Amino acid sequence: MKINLNQNETKSITLLNQNVVDLTLKNNSNLELILFYFDDLKKVSLKGEILESAKLKLVVGDFSKSSIEIIGNILLKEDNSKADLLVRSISEGKAYKNIDISLIQSAKNTYGYSDSFGISKGSSTLKFCGVDEILKGASGAFASLNYKVVIFDPLANGISNPILKIAEEDVKASHGAIVGRLNEDELFYLNSRGLTELESKKLIANGYFSKLLQFGDEDIKKKIENSIKEAFDA
Repeated sequence: MKINLNQNETKSITLLNQNVVDLTLKNNSNLELILFYFDDLKKVSLKGEILESAKLKLVVGDFSKSSIEIIGNILLKEDNSKADLLVRSISEGKAYKNIDISLIQSAKNTYGYSDSFGISKGSSTLKFCGVDEILKGASGAFASLNYKVVIFDPLANGISNPILKIAEEDVKASHGAIVGRLNEDELFYLNSRGLTELESKKLIANGYFSKLLQFGDEDIKKKIENSIKEAFDA
């Protein structure tokens, strides 16, 4: 699917199970693009070009049950362009999920921010691996990559690998990578309040994905809640 915003245009678009997205944001345009995945797709391709002073808010919510690869490349091509990414995913069973959404910042005062969080269950693997590359001449650029995977079961696996490539000195850049087990103290606290271990895990998971709820209508919210419930009831 091609998405083209004209100069000064503002849009909010929500898509379900869209496996190809190619977007272009012209000068001073503003796009909120919300992508939800509930069906089983093998591969998703995202491509974007952001021009002068244009802004992209990209939200990806992945609740598919089988293996999937989500590959994205977004070019911040002109001065003051901005990309703000929010990604949430849950892997279960024996699925292998690879989510790799990368940014290239090639102009001055560009802004790239990535917040990726997921839960790995069963014997599945959830991998976040993206690159933010700041090219020579992109002075004043800001880049931040933050990836976190929480392991809910003993055989589950998580990989968190944010990569910064910087060829310009006058920039601000940071990255964080966390793969960890479920907080046992939090689980113990909820158990002590009368919840079973399964009920406690569901409650914690719903909290982790709460940011997504502001981007969906009532039908989407119900789909998210049902997907989390099914992942724990399986």
